[in-house]
Amino acid sequence: MPPKIVHMCEDNGVFKKTERHVTQYKDVFFKDDKVNPRIFLQGEAGSGKTTFLAKLALEWCRESHVSSALDNSLLLFNDVDVVQSFVFVFHITLRNSVKQFDVYTLIIEQIINSIYSSQEDREKAYKLLNEIMKRERCLVLLDGLDEWTGPGDHHNLPTLVVEQSQCVLLFSTRPWKLTVVKIMHLDRYTSVHLEGINKPYEFSRIILSCLVDKDELELKYSAFEQYIEKQELGELLSSPMMLSAIVCSYAEGIELKGSKCEIYTLLVESLFKKANSNTCTFQQSPFPCFIRTEYISQIWNN
Repeated sequence: MPPKIVHMCEDNGVFKKTERHVTQYKDVFFKDDKVNPRIFLQGEAGSGKTTFLAKLALEWCRESHVSSALDNSLLLFNDVDVVQSFVFVFHITLRNSVKQFDVYTLIIEQIINSIYSSQEDREKAYKLLNEIMKRERCLVLLDGLDEWTGPGDHHNLPTLVVEQSQCVLLFSTRPWKLTVVKIMHLDRYTSVHLEGINKPYEFSRIILSCLVDKDELELKYSAFEQYIEKQELGELLSSPMMLSAIVCSYAEGIELKGSKCEIYTLLVESLFKKANSNTCTFQQSPFPCFIRTEYISQIWNN
């Protein structure tokens, strides 16, 4: 499902949300027909930031296509040519390279060194990468700025050297990070805010269709809509993470009461279930929300 994104504007050194919606990739990468060299994709936990960056990389890899006018969902972000106009795209996970601020070195550590094993091949690739970043229009996707820590000096953001001026940096981050990091010349940066899913009820129906019989789908989906309204869960559906937890728990017969703590407990429970499928309940639960859990206690006690 397409994401729901809005533009942000710089106001006295901070970014503030506007009512202008981002519906195409060009809205992210261009302003007044000029490429935005530095872009922040802000969003709360579970809003889909990592997924959006992964989608950009996949869009760049795949063949161009013409969207069908009959499919309304494809009318959003269908200008794949904007992404494919970059000669190279590099996807970096910042939490895997904390304290490292040079983008060139980040690409070497996370991509080049994972492709080539011999030092001779790596040296050749380093030189080639250096020439590419100087001469070609590259997009560097830097995922999770809020999970990255600089070296402690003036480098509060991953940076490029002057010769790599054609490269575009797109950071994903939670909003709080930009309030604690001192960014010089903030007006040179562009920011958009990812609020979650564009059509959460349609996405709910898609997930539900994977969990119930085809013959029961319409009845189950109608009951699900009533359940969401009754329990006042509608606001939580914009988050892909929350939506998935709510729909899956509903399909399993678990009705939630609108507590975020309850939903996060379900998410933690499902992660621990993957780590250890043996069930065990707390003799004395450290928190009320853990009372009926079956998988958390084993890992908690260990």
